[in-house]
Amino acid sequence: MRGDNLSEKSLSILDCYKRLLDYRNLRAWRTATGSHPECIQTDFDDSSWELFSPPGGWRRSEGERWFRKRIVVPESIYGLGLSGSRLDARFSLLAGVEIFINGENVDSAGYWFDGFYTLSRSVKPGDTFVVAIRSPAAKTDGHFGLAQIYFDKLEDAILHVGIAGSRSALLRQLSQANLVALEEQDQRALSQEPTFSPQTIPPIADILSAVNSYDKRIVRASEKLAPLTTFLVGHAHIDMNWMWPWEDTLETCRRTFRSVDILMDEFPEFVFSQSQAAIYRAMEENDPETFDLLRRRVKQGRLDVTASTWVEGDLNMASGESLVRQTTVALNYIEDRLGVRPRVCWCPDTFGHPWTYPQILKKCGVEFYYAHRCPRPEHEHLFWWEAPDGSRVLVFNEGVTYNNKVTPELVLSLPKMLKHFDVPAHLVVFGVGDHGGGPTPEDVEAVKEFARKHPELEVRFSTFAGFVETLLASPGNYPVLRDELGLELRGDLTNCGEIKKSNRRCENLLMTTEKFSSFADISSGLPYPKEELYEAWKKLLFNQFHDIIGGSLSLIHISEPTRLGMISYAVFCLK
Repeated sequence: MRGDNLSEKSLSILDCYKRLLDYRNLRAWRTATGSHPECIQTDFDDSSWELFSPPGGWRRSEGERWFRKRIVVPESIYGLGLSGSRLDARFSLLAGVEIFINGENVDSAGYWFDGFYTLSRSVKPGDTFVVAIRSPAAKTDGHFGLAQIYFDKLEDAILHVGIAGSRSALLRQLSQANLVALEEQDQRALSQEPTFSPQTIPPIADILSAVNSYDKRIVRASEKLAPLTTFLVGHAHIDMNWMWPWEDTLETCRRTFRSVDILMDEFPEFVFSQSQAAIYRAMEENDPETFDLLRRRVKQGRLDVTASTWVEGDLNMASGESLVRQTTVALNYIEDRLGVRPRVCWCPDTFGHPWTYPQILKKCGVEFYYAHRCPRPEHEHLFWWEAPDGSRVLVFNEGVTYNNKVTPELVLSLPKMLKHFDVPAHLVVFGVGDHGGGPTPEDVEAVKEFARKHPELEVRFSTFAGFVETLLASPGNYPVLRDELGLELRGDLTNCGEIKKSNRRCENLLMTTEKFSSFADISSGLPYPKEELYEAWKKLLFNQFHDIIGGSLSLIHISEPTRLGMISYAVFCLK
């Protein structure tokens, strides 16, 4: 460790923090193909099996696959004694799996797995945990993405290092951009950040000693900053159909909302946001108890409904009328069932955004827009998006993932908000996503610790609308975009042509049926099939989810090119 200026060959405090996290990764698993049910036993000898380290893939077509790992608790890591620590583990695989821990079947999933487990609430050196994972044969390939462990005592110490490192990096960036004027003694203290050798990580006690001494000197400078606010929005990105069938999506929704409900009981300040009206409708029809839970949390102000569209649909291939119905059908359903009317359009994973879209949103009463794909340059990620008719919505499109974990370095998006927009606040969307999950207890605890040790920041659980309303309270000079928001994954515009053909046919059939049904009602008194058309539209809108109409879903999980054929048949029967 040194106290001189940072060099290219040394690690800053924040770099050291990231290096310390490497202990989490469980490498050197054993793997074998074939039927090995006996391997779940703790005394099984797997020494003849091949070595495998996540992340990595395998061919499921080769047969049933087993992965096995023996976890032995050491006396210490980085010199910190682990006795009495809580030990947690997380495994994430894109495949159907069964999970066994010390011979007990603790979990399973059909298509995608992301599980978090407490192995022990108080470990002692030598404690052993054997994890065995079975994946059955299938036509698609599998991917083992993540295998990690977490000792809470060590995590607390590492987080302290990360928070000090983020404070130093934040002050440095603000000072270098001339966004804060530091006194000479504060500048001198900031320049004396301890550095660490990339070859050898010293004991964490030595790291903390150096970091704490430095942090005490720069806290004085950070307290002179103007109030800065971090808005944290908890969310779960749930793909309606991607790598799994609808039945799995339903279970994902149930599990996510139950998990969030527990967090709300444990942390009264925690709030959660959820998009896509189809998710709420699915719970109402398939799990009324969970739907009642959601309704109760909405009334309490703890659940922010960002479902201004039926699904997070593709905005380029759907017709203009479909885009209108995506919004009107969703807004009317949410207002009728939950008593609120969303003001935010939530489209982080959509592959393109047409120039006319602000007009549709604004005329439906939607004022704000959250996006992730098709990011703008750094100086334009907060902007007014103006349609050809002059309608505007305020857009935040930073390009930072919508599946964030809460980590100290997230604070480093603050300087660019100050630099480009004179806004002393920023937004962080966090929570496990794609296959749902949402914020974890560790995320929420990290937020609370972050707030306690960052006196220069106001850290708050919030909503996207809360963030934007703060911006509009003292409007800045935000740029205006009069154009489309680019395209990503352009192949989705052309692949799986039968899906796109069916979509357009259904759109035409529905609109034509509406016209002729109206004419028949007026001219001949035939009853207008309102409910039948309403249900048919909802099926169409669901299948305009970006991974379905875009063809980026796993086709083995739909029995036909899409379920749109059902809509065609339903509309045909109305004639």
